[in-house]
Amino acid sequence: MDRKTLEYMEERAKKARGIVNRIEKLKKDAAKSQRADRFIFDAYQHGSYVETKDLHLLEKMKIAFEKAVVEEIEKLEQELAKL
Repeated sequence: MDRKTLEYMEERAKKARGIVNRIEKLKKDAAKSQRADRFIFDAYQHGSYVETKDLHLLEKMKIAFEKAVVEEIEKLEQELAKL
């Protein structure tokens, strides 16, 4: 194997590790969200946040978050398969 091939493989492996790490974090966040008793959406750029403890809204947020996580994981798995 030549140096160029090794560099190419190293770059792909680095990208793959990043994707796998992101997928694992999303799965942990999704599991944690199901046990959450409140959600806080924080936007650091504007220094503001929204917080709710309303149980009805919380359940809807959990469902929406889970759906978003599943969609993101599917996208990341497709990227990983292309590598």
